[in-house]
Amino acid sequence: DPGGFEFSNGEQFYPIGHNIAAPQNFRREALPGSMPPGQGTYAYDHLLSTMSENGENFGRVWMVPPGFELEWSRSYSRHYQGPGRYNLRKAWQLDHVVRQARRQGVYLLLTITSHRELAQFGSFFGRADSGRGGFPYAEHNGGPLTQPKGFFTSGQALELYRRKLRYIAARWGYATSIMGWELLDEPDRLQFYRNSYTFARKAADLVKRAGGYLTRTDPADHLLTSNCYHYRSESAAPVLSLDVVDFTTGHIYASALESRLASVRRYMEQRYEKIFLATETGVTPFAQDPRLTERTIHRMLWASHMMPMAGTAMPWWWDVIDARGLYDHFAALRAFAAGQDRRAEDYQSVSASVSAASGPRSLQSLTLSTGTKALCWIYEPEAFKPRAEWQDTEQSAAEVSIPGMEPGPYRVEVWDTETGTVIHELEAVRKVRGSPLSFRVPSFGSDIAFKVLRPGAGR
Repeated sequence: DPGGFEFSNGEQFYPIGHNIAAPQNFRREALPGSMPPGQGTYAYDHLLSTMSENGENFGRVWMVPPGFELEWSRSYSRHYQGPGRYNLRKAWQLDHVVRQARRQGVYLLLTITSHRELAQFGSFFGRADSGRGGFPYAEHNGGPLTQPKGFFTSGQALELYRRKLRYIAARWGYATSIMGWELLDEPDRLQFYRNSYTFARKAADLVKRAGGYLTRTDPADHLLTSNCYHYRSESAAPVLSLDVVDFTTGHIYASALESRLASVRRYMEQRYEKIFLATETGVTPFAQDPRLTERTIHRMLWASHMMPMAGTAMPWWWDVIDARGLYDHFAALRAFAAGQDRRAEDYQSVSASVSAASGPRSLQSLTLSTGTKALCWIYEPEAFKPRAEWQDTEQSAAEVSIPGMEPGPYRVEVWDTETGTVIHELEAVRKVRGSPLSFRVPSFGSDIAFKVLRPGAGR
C-alpha cells in the first residue's frame, strides 16, 4: 500500500518505536544512559519487553562491532577472524534478539553496514590495529582493499559481501520479527562520496547488485532499504530511486523539527513515490541535556503522528529513554493511535486555526482530516525550544477552527498527551458548508491533542 505498511494477511503495520542499535550506545559519553557494559543480550531482554509493555512495535538494530557485526578484525576481539570468517558468538546473540523480538511483538529494521565501519576502515570503534581500523576487507586485516572507497568498486569485496548477505538471509531470513533490511547507513557522509554524483552512481551499482542478491536469497522476501544522509541531494537519487529499495528512510535533525518533518516527508514521497520513515530524529545529532531530550522525543512522536506518515519518527538515545523511564511517551501515543487504520481513511494535512482563549500565548497546531474525522495536536513552541525554561502549568483554553469538515454534529475527545487518556469530551456542530468547524478545548500546559469524530463513530 503506498500510504503505509501492511502484513501479508492484510493487517496494518504502523511503526511506533525507537533505535536500539547495540547493547550500549556507542555515543554514550555524550549523554550517559542506563546500560552498563557487558550486558549483551540481557540488555535486549529488558529493552524489548519494556518497549512492548508500552505499546512500541518497532526498533532499529545495527550490525556493527559493538552490536551484531559478523566480520571484523581479530585485534578487536578474539571472536573475530577477519574476512569471510563469521563471529558465531555475535550470530547467536542476534538469534536471541530476533526470537525475543518475536515474543514481544516488536519488529526490527536490521542495519547491515554503517558508514562508521568504512570511514578510516572503522577506526571509530577503536581497539583495532593501532588505530588503522578493524574493517575486515582492509588489506591490513587480510582483505582486498587498500582504501575504503574500494568497498563500492572492488569485485573481490563484492564477493565477500555477497557471501555475508547470503549467510544473513540463510540464518535470519525466516524471521517474521524482522521488518526489513537496511543495507547501508549514511554512506554519503564518507569524504569520497559526499556530494559526488559520479560516486553515487557507483554506490547505486553496489546497492543494486548486493541488495538484489539479498532479496533473491531471502526466503521470506523482507523489505529492503538503503539510506543516504544527504537525502535531498541529487547525489542521493541514484540509490533511492532503485527498484530494489522498497521504501526510503532519513535522519532528520532540526530546531524547526515540525516543519522539517513535514517538508522532508512531502519531498521524499513525491520524488521517489515510496513510503518514507524518519529512522533518526531530533533537534541535533549531538548531545542534549536529558530534559531537552525528553521534550524532543515527546515532540517528534506527536508531530509525526499528526502528519500523513507511515509511522512515527524514531529517536536515537535508547539508553537515555531507558534510564529516565521515557517509555510512557510511546505508551501515550499508542493509546491515542489505537483503532486507527490510516490505509482505510484518506487523512490529509489541513491548516487549522488555533489561538489562546486568553493571555499572550502563541500556539501552533498540526491537523489531519478526512472531512468527517480529524486528529489534531496543539502545542506551545516555547515549551520545546532548546534550553527553554518552561513551567508545566495550565495556561489557557484554546479556540480551534478546522476547515473542510462536512456539515453536521461532531464529538470531540480531548487527550492528555502525557498520560494517553481522554480528559474531556464536548460536542460541536458545523452548520454551514464553507465555514469551519469551531470549538474550544480546555486549559492545557505545553500541548494537548484531540480527535473529532462523528457521534457513534469509533475512535
